[in-house]
Amino acid sequence: MKALFKHLNFYPCGSTLLAVLLAIPQIPLQGSIFSQKVLAQQTSCPVGTTQATLNWGTTNFQTANFNQTFDIGGVSTNFQMTENPAGFIRDQSPENSPGNLGAVPYGVAPGPYGGINSPYLRWGIDATQSPQGSATLTITFARPVTLPVPLTFLDVDRDRPDEAPFQDQITITAFNQGQNVPVTLTNIGSGAVNQIVNGNIARGADPRVLPGNATNNSNVGNVFATFAQPVTQIQIIYQSGPLYTEGQPRFTAPQQDETIGLADITICAPSATGSIGDTVFNDTNGNGQQDPGEPGVGNVLLTLTLPGPDGQLGTPDDTTQTTNTNANGNYSFSNLPAGPYRVTVTPPFNLPDVTTGGGRQTDVTLNPGQSLDNVDFGLRRPPGGAIGDFVFIDRNNNGSPDTGETGIANVTLTLRNNTGQVVGTTRTDNNGNYLFTGLQPGNYTVEVTQPSDFTATTNTTLTVNLTEPNSENLNIDFGFRPGQAGASGETNLRIVKRITNALRNGQSISGVSFNTFINDPNSNDDDRLQQAGRSPVGQINLQPPLNSGDQVEYTVYFLADGTQQLQNTRLCDLIPAGTSYVSNSLSVDGINNQGQFLSPLAPLQDFADICGGSNNQGAVVVGPANIPGGQTGLIRFRVTVD
Repeated sequence: MKALFKHLNFYPCGSTLLAVLLAIPQIPLQGSIFSQKVLAQQTSCPVGTTQATLNWGTTNFQTANFNQTFDIGGVSTNFQMTENPAGFIRDQSPENSPGNLGAVPYGVAPGPYGGINSPYLRWGIDATQSPQGSATLTITFARPVTLPVPLTFLDVDRDRPDEAPFQDQITITAFNQGQNVPVTLTNIGSGAVNQIVNGNIARGADPRVLPGNATNNSNVGNVFATFAQPVTQIQIIYQSGPLYTEGQPRFTAPQQDETIGLADITICAPSATGSIGDTVFNDTNGNGQQDPGEPGVGNVLLTLTLPGPDGQLGTPDDTTQTTNTNANGNYSFSNLPAGPYRVTVTPPFNLPDVTTGGGRQTDVTLNPGQSLDNVDFGLRRPPGGAIGDFVFIDRNNNGSPDTGETGIANVTLTLRNNTGQVVGTTRTDNNGNYLFTGLQPGNYTVEVTQPSDFTATTNTTLTVNLTEPNSENLNIDFGFRPGQAGASGETNLRIVKRITNALRNGQSISGVSFNTFINDPNSNDDDRLQQAGRSPVGQINLQPPLNSGDQVEYTVYFLADGTQQLQNTRLCDLIPAGTSYVSNSLSVDGINNQGQFLSPLAPLQDFADICGGSNNQGAVVVGPANIPGGQTGLIRFRVTVD
């Protein structure tokens, strides 16, 4: 066991270290202190997979982040550390009291250890605490993987006779999509300073086998784990052995901290990747197949859903990726490993119906290396005539929708026939589009209900003549600009704050949509921003629990609601408690001041009257600035969860 050179007042610190490998190291067989008995042969990876390794020495590991995800050969692999009780994962040093983070926190450390000279992931347990607890590392793979060699755990041992007492214990369990996978532990045999209990538990030998404590260049504390089947999850519980069971100890609790580690990981990752795709087309005859003359539909959104570690589609651990069709209606998702997938199409407003079997979504199973090029979607509008198009913010006041002018959502439109009878009503979608379908030939009028605090730049009633069956007019647009005609009152500054991203290990947390508009029933500020063309997308409340080290992105949307300019405007947002501002993450749009971050306890200067509260975590401030009437913009920054 490698000494960490830490001592209590009356005991030399014989710290114990545990490391785990999933790849067999290069082992000299003669004339070396690294001699080791190989207990299991390397197995071949299944057809369609190849070995892939996560090397801690080259990994961007975030110290003290208890939940991180890395890519191993295309397989998303999550490492989550949990402690029971809270504060148990610690490394004690003389200047720190038990329970406080010491000089060796959770992080990557260099070898050698257990006769293997390579970096490993290390964390500590504060074994002086009472009652005793445990530290659990859970490794979760996004899909079932085979481990081509045994996991090798290092330094599962006991104390030397002259050391403060301790006894390591590890318990290994494994699962494949929730089903238990048998685990078998073995040690080096003769000379081992540990023992195997119940197949999946290893602990320091009792009675002690000398030397008891394995040194850093010794393999006598090594333990090997093999798995009977592919796995999606492995749990490693590290704790003091039963010699220290609270309430009936053989001797007192260990007077030192202990550590655990994990070295390079090798799995069998998919090597033969496939693809899914084909065409989204205008199925004019509605027969569910693409016939000659039926064109592809461009710029249609498609979403590919992948199952998470449970292997099931439609559960919270699913992940997604998206693409859009090209001008010919073609799309493709590539570099896909074998497994089940779901493809979902989002029809455009003018082709709302899906004619191909399965409706808007199709489930498929991809074999290794397979290219599924027959996942088509036929779209059409219902039989009969159609009238529709766009309600938009006419920023240049020219009466026509121009590039960059956005739609207005949730606007009511009414369709009347030539006798004035109401044929139908509808509302614009989130993009400002609308459509009336199933219409007979004839003369119609379309009336738009003017949204509040907007002035029309086009007629609000337009006439349409459908001369033939199934004819359409999809150019009936209505334009508006912010502000009421003749309004002379004060301009209001409307502000909406949303969570627009949450990142773990640099990746957005899965299962949360940060690009969706959520209407707050307790405020109409978000409605006004939506109508003004600055949709305040994002989450109001974030449901998944956040972990230390996660980053949260906040976006503050604003609208100068009116025609007059707002002068000398100042904005302040205090950094939430329990978080820290991410340096250089502040960005500002739509205002002639780029803002600044005021560090904790710094004077708020000109912002003291608007920040409110104490500046304990720091504050983001913008201004003073002048904002023209009708102007929208945003302020965006990130924080890290402490």
